[in-house]
Amino acid sequence: MLKLFVWAENALYNLRNDLKGVTSMEYGIIGATTVVVVGGVVAGLGTPLNTIWTNIQTALTAAAG
Repeated sequence: MLKLFVWAENALYNLRNDLKGVTSMEYGIIGATTVVVVGGVVAGLGTPLNTIWTNIQTALTAAAG
């Protein structure tokens, strides 16, 4: 029973101090944050850009007619 306890304690200690994969997790978090920010910016620019292109189209149609 003591061997099992010591083995479990060592396993948990090694798991807690294992830093493998931490960098990839950080890159994943940075990537996800970037996607959210870029998505928000693009969504925020959608309506103003649509208005600008509509105004240009209206002006060109009026100039041609």
